[in-house]
Amino acid sequence: MREVKIVRLEAIPQPGSDAASEYGGAMINVWMVLPPGGDPALRASQEVDSSGWRVVEVEAVTHVERHQIDDEPDLAIFDQCVVDEIVMVFHVCSLSHGRPPH
Repeated sequence: MREVKIVRLEAIPQPGSDAASEYGGAMINVWMVLPPGGDPALRASQEVDSSGWRVVEVEAVTHVERHQIDDEPDLAIFDQCVVDEIVMVFHVCSLSHGRPPH
């Protein structure tokens, strides 16, 4: 089985992006399969940046195996990550609520 990492980070929309008019920030879980020696925090930050968001803080990088997951939504995300090599899950806060809590 290929190694899956989850990078949890806080981000804000880049000025002028579509998200900037709607959201104050987001907690993003980036699920990814990396080649050996790859830097998960760097790769996640690059993916988030290319999606119109700016990383404020990388909060955690964890390794996960399928047998460790016990809820259906995360199993589906894990399986999709193995196929696509990267899946980003956004938990957004509206502009009126500002940046997300940690």
